[in-house]
Amino acid sequence: MRSTQQKSTESTPRELTPKQSQVIIALVYGSSVTEAANQAQVDRSTIYTWMKADAVFVAELKRERREHRDAVRARLGDLAAEAVSVLSELLKRGETPAPVRLKVAMCVLQAFGALEAQSIGPTDPETVERDRRHTEAIQRQSDFFDSQFP
Repeated sequence: MRSTQQKSTESTPRELTPKQSQVIIALVYGSSVTEAANQAQVDRSTIYTWMKADAVFVAELKRERREHRDAVRARLGDLAAEAVSVLSELLKRGETPAPVRLKVAMCVLQAFGALEAQSIGPTDPETVERDRRHTEAIQRQSDFFDSQFP
Protein backbone atom coordinates (compact mmCIF):
# COMPACT_ATOMS: atom_id res chain seq x y z
CA MET A 1 0.00 0.00 0.00
CA ARG A 2 1.32 3.41 -0.87
CA SER A 3 2.17 5.63 2.05
CA THR A 4 2.10 9.06 0.41
CA GLN A 5 -1.23 9.94 -1.08
CA GLN A 6 -2.79 12.52 -3.34
CA LYS A 7 -3.47 15.99 -2.07
CA SER A 8 -6.27 16.47 0.43
CA THR A 9 -8.59 19.44 0.65
CA GLU A 10 -5.89 21.41 2.52
CA SER A 11 -3.57 20.95 -0.51
CA THR A 12 -0.92 19.21 1.56
CA PRO A 13 0.16 15.63 0.96
CA ARG A 14 -0.79 13.25 3.72
CA GLU A 15 -0.50 9.59 4.52
CA LEU A 16 -3.11 7.10 5.54
CA THR A 17 -3.14 6.23 9.20
CA PRO A 18 -2.19 2.65 10.11
CA LYS A 19 -5.83 2.00 11.05
CA GLN A 20 -7.02 3.26 7.65
CA SER A 21 -4.51 0.98 5.92
CA GLN A 22 -5.69 -1.96 8.02
CA VAL A 23 -9.33 -1.24 7.18
CA ILE A 24 -8.57 -0.98 3.46
CA ILE A 25 -6.81 -4.35 3.40
CA ALA A 26 -9.66 -5.96 5.35
CA LEU A 27 -12.30 -4.53 2.99
CA VAL A 28 -10.37 -5.48 -0.14
CA TYR A 29 -10.05 -9.07 1.04
CA GLY A 30 -13.76 -9.45 1.70
CA SER A 31 -14.41 -8.31 5.25
CA SER A 32 -17.60 -6.45 5.98
CA VAL A 33 -17.40 -2.92 7.36
CA THR A 34 -18.25 -4.33 10.80
CA GLU A 35 -15.49 -6.95 10.57
CA ALA A 36 -12.96 -4.38 9.30
CA ALA A 37 -13.91 -2.04 12.15
CA ASN A 38 -13.40 -4.79 14.70
CA GLN A 39 -10.04 -5.74 13.21
CA ALA A 40 -8.79 -2.15 13.22
CA GLN A 41 -10.46 -1.35 16.55
CA VAL A 42 -12.39 1.61 15.18
CA ASP A 43 -16.10 2.34 15.14
CA ARG A 44 -18.07 1.40 12.01
CA SER A 45 -19.22 5.00 11.72
CA THR A 46 -15.58 6.05 11.40
CA ILE A 47 -15.17 3.84 8.35
CA TYR A 48 -18.35 5.20 6.81
CA THR A 49 -17.09 8.72 7.42
CA TRP A 50 -13.79 7.90 5.70
CA MET A 51 -15.68 6.36 2.79
CA LYS A 52 -17.89 9.40 2.44
CA ALA A 53 -15.56 12.32 3.17
CA ASP A 54 -11.91 11.24 2.96
CA ALA A 55 -10.77 11.40 -0.66
CA VAL A 56 -7.35 9.95 0.16
CA PHE A 57 -8.93 6.94 1.87
CA VAL A 58 -11.41 6.40 -0.98
CA ALA A 59 -8.72 6.72 -3.65
CA GLU A 60 -6.48 4.20 -1.90
CA LEU A 61 -9.38 1.81 -1.32
CA LYS A 62 -10.20 1.95 -5.04
CA ARG A 63 -6.55 1.50 -6.00
CA GLU A 64 -6.18 -1.53 -3.74
CA ARG A 65 -9.45 -3.01 -5.03
CA ARG A 66 -8.25 -2.56 -8.61
CA GLU A 67 -4.91 -4.23 -7.85
CA HIS A 68 -6.66 -7.11 -6.09
CA ARG A 69 -9.14 -7.53 -8.97
CA ASP A 70 -6.29 -7.55 -11.50
CA ALA A 71 -4.39 -10.17 -9.49
CA VAL A 72 -7.49 -12.37 -9.27
CA ARG A 73 -8.10 -12.00 -13.00
CA ALA A 74 -4.52 -13.02 -13.73
CA ARG A 75 -4.95 -16.16 -11.61
CA LEU A 76 -8.26 -16.91 -13.34
CA GLY A 77 -6.51 -16.55 -16.69
CA ASP A 78 -4.05 -19.25 -15.65
CA LEU A 79 -6.91 -21.48 -14.55
CA ALA A 80 -8.82 -20.81 -17.77
CA ALA A 81 -6.01 -22.35 -19.82
CA GLU A 82 -6.20 -25.50 -17.68
CA ALA A 83 -10.00 -25.53 -17.92
CA VAL A 84 -9.82 -25.37 -21.71
CA SER A 85 -7.46 -28.35 -21.70
CA VAL A 86 -9.86 -30.34 -19.52
CA LEU A 87 -12.82 -29.46 -21.72
CA SER A 88 -10.88 -30.32 -24.84
CA GLU A 89 -9.96 -33.71 -23.42
CA LEU A 90 -13.57 -34.42 -22.48
CA LEU A 91 -14.77 -33.55 -25.97
CA LYS A 92 -12.13 -35.69 -27.69
CA ARG A 93 -12.39 -38.75 -25.47
CA GLY A 94 -14.57 -41.41 -27.10
CA GLU A 95 -15.65 -42.88 -23.77
CA THR A 96 -17.13 -39.56 -22.57
CA PRO A 97 -20.93 -40.03 -22.59
CA ALA A 98 -22.74 -38.08 -25.32
CA PRO A 99 -24.80 -35.96 -22.88
CA VAL A 100 -21.59 -34.87 -21.11
CA ARG A 101 -19.90 -34.07 -24.42
CA LEU A 102 -22.95 -32.02 -25.47
CA LYS A 103 -22.94 -30.12 -22.17
CA VAL A 104 -19.19 -29.44 -22.50
CA ALA A 105 -19.61 -28.29 -26.09
CA MET A 106 -22.42 -25.91 -25.10
CA CYS A 107 -20.34 -24.50 -22.23
CA VAL A 108 -17.43 -23.87 -24.58
CA LEU A 109 -19.65 -22.19 -27.17
CA GLN A 110 -21.33 -20.06 -24.50
CA ALA A 111 -17.99 -19.01 -22.98
CA PHE A 112 -16.74 -18.08 -26.43
CA GLY A 113 -19.89 -16.05 -27.07
CA ALA A 114 -20.80 -18.07 -30.12
CA LEU A 115 -24.40 -18.54 -28.96
CA GLU A 116 -25.12 -14.81 -28.67
CA ALA A 117 -26.08 -12.56 -31.52
CA GLN A 118 -23.18 -10.18 -31.93
CA SER A 119 -23.41 -6.87 -33.67
CA ILE A 120 -20.60 -6.34 -36.14
CA GLY A 121 -21.16 -2.61 -36.12
CA PRO A 122 -20.82 -0.01 -38.84
CA THR A 123 -18.74 -0.70 -41.92
CA ASP A 124 -18.46 2.90 -43.11
CA PRO A 125 -15.08 4.44 -42.04
CA GLU A 126 -16.66 7.80 -41.20
CA THR A 127 -19.24 6.17 -38.95
CA VAL A 128 -16.57 4.01 -37.32
CA GLU A 129 -14.51 7.12 -36.57
CA ARG A 130 -17.54 9.03 -35.26
CA ASP A 131 -18.45 6.14 -32.96
CA ARG A 132 -14.86 5.93 -31.69
CA ARG A 133 -14.81 9.66 -30.87
CA HIS A 134 -18.20 9.37 -29.18
CA THR A 135 -17.00 6.46 -27.03
CA GLU A 136 -13.86 8.38 -26.05
CA ALA A 137 -15.92 11.45 -25.11
CA ILE A 138 -18.18 9.36 -22.90
CA GLN A 139 -15.14 7.78 -21.24
CA ARG A 140 -13.63 11.24 -20.58
CA GLN A 141 -16.91 12.39 -19.01
CA SER A 142 -17.07 9.28 -16.88
CA ASP A 143 -13.45 9.73 -15.75
CA PHE A 144 -14.16 13.38 -14.92
CA PHE A 145 -17.23 12.54 -12.83
CA ASP A 146 -15.36 9.72 -11.08
CA SER A 147 -12.60 12.17 -10.14
CA GLN A 148 -15.08 14.78 -8.91
CA PHE A 149 -17.40 12.41 -7.04
CA PRO A 150 -15.35 9.49 -5.69
